[in-house]
Amino acid sequence: GEWRMPNFAFRTMSFFSGLKSSFIPPKRVLEDIGVKEGDSVLDFFCGPGDYSIAASEIVGDSGRVNALDILPYALETVERKAALNGYGNLYTIFSDLETGMKKNSVDTVLLYNVLYRTSDKKALIDEVARIVKPGGVVSVSGSRMSRDSLINMMKRKRFILRDSRGGIHNFSKRR
Repeated sequence: GEWRMPNFAFRTMSFFSGLKSSFIPPKRVLEDIGVKEGDSVLDFFCGPGDYSIAASEIVGDSGRVNALDILPYALETVERKAALNGYGNLYTIFSDLETGMKKNSVDTVLLYNVLYRTSDKKALIDEVARIVKPGGVVSVSGSRMSRDSLINMMKRKRFILRDSRGGIHNFSKRR
């Protein structure tokens, strides 16, 4: 399902996202979930790109980060931040669901404040399950679902809950 946000609302969200990032640095969150040099990361509905930029720094030149969003100005913001930081490993995808990525090609997918925005959660999780490598991680926060409902939905797609902390639930794809 498609989800749109007016430009002003995006700028307001970006401001508060930046404020939150000063208290809980995205780089620390990503390191805690196991993102490392050489990894492939997809930031689904990347918004202002705080996690995409942090992931680009962590994965380095040998890694790759894809930032997906339906909002052109979100992708423009991410591209501008990547250029300012000299990150040539960050790529943007304009889409509301289809990634265009190869099956079993991603180490980590970030679903931060995403699930409640989509009307077709099953299609989103199907696409995520298709692209995540066996043993890969899907990190979910802000789903607005009960923990049990989220675990059951992920379990149907061969994911097991690895750990939960600070409102973030990390699932591993069974090998």
